[in-house]
Amino acid sequence: SFHSANLGAFEHAYKLFRDPKFAWALARTPDWKPSPNFPFTREQIEREAAKWPDDWNDRSSLQDGYGIAILRGGKADNKRAFWMMYGHARSHTQDDIMDIGLQAYQGILLSHMGYPRNWGYWEYSWSSHNVARQFPYQTMTAQAQLFADAGLVHLAEAHATAYSEPEENWQRRMLALVDVAPDKFYCVDLYRISGGQEHWWAFHAQEGDFTTSGIKLTKQEGGTLAGQDVPYGDPKWLKEHGCGYGTYGWSGLMFPFAHLYNVERGKFEGVWSADWKLKTGDGLHLRLTVPSAEGTEVNICDGTSPAGGRPYEMKWIMMHNKGEKPIKTQVLSILEPYMNEPVIREVLPLKLSGGDEAGFAPAGCVLRL
Repeated sequence: SFHSANLGAFEHAYKLFRDPKFAWALARTPDWKPSPNFPFTREQIEREAAKWPDDWNDRSSLQDGYGIAILRGGKADNKRAFWMMYGHARSHTQDDIMDIGLQAYQGILLSHMGYPRNWGYWEYSWSSHNVARQFPYQTMTAQAQLFADAGLVHLAEAHATAYSEPEENWQRRMLALVDVAPDKFYCVDLYRISGGQEHWWAFHAQEGDFTTSGIKLTKQEGGTLAGQDVPYGDPKWLKEHGCGYGTYGWSGLMFPFAHLYNVERGKFEGVWSADWKLKTGDGLHLRLTVPSAEGTEVNICDGTSPAGGRPYEMKWIMMHNKGEKPIKTQVLSILEPYMNEPVIREVLPLKLSGGDEAGFAPAGCVLRL
């Protein structure tokens, strides 16, 4: 099998395609020696590899066949990447269309939960990704609509439409990575969701000390996000809400609500923020600032893998909007990783006039560095 992207896979790919990027991968592996059935010498491969620039992976890239947009900035140890998954992978997939992630400071700051600890539903679920979902739930397909490297600003946008009533049920997400200094940057996320009667917007970072600002939270006494009277993993509630029980436990769209606990709820009137001082970051923080998310309620919860062992316990932000069909939700947020002191001093909402697409108000904000 040539599935694992090992040296044998790169040799096989080079034999088939003669693409210098595969030669580059081989030549940049110090201990690589041509296998007995590989018809090229190391010297030949090194000559081919020289045709491929060493900085090829420093630029933003649109992998449209896979449906992944990657925005990149910085150099050497200060490299960063802000990405969005808008495609559908083959096999072993998760509910991750329109998901985002962030790598910087030589680590992963924002990501889905990865390959599952077991075959349970927790890692697969939409709530374990940084996405929004409409309810009634919609299966969607998406396309990239904007991609640009413009000096200090790197941009990508994707538009997802449902198979059912796509004019009404859709999502649009625009990302920007903005370079401020060699070791400093911030990200912008403008997310629009249309259709259905309820929207849930899920967000989590990594483990760490968690604080909020600009929002008054009220603690729910007991229960889970499913309700004060719904205990953790309650089978009765799960069954009543469309979940099924199989070989690997409970699964279904409503699964996360009975598995997020220590719930706090709040409404906000202006700009609010959440800050994670990361457990393994040695002074590294990730701050989420939301200048605009009209009509939403903020739910702060704890979550861990239901597979047992409590390998982590992290904070989840679950924003909720509910109303007459078709409802519309617009969330404008700023993501800033920083060491000890943030570079952004203030985020202010910017009032704009004029109309925008499909009844959404234009959105903007001002950042003071």
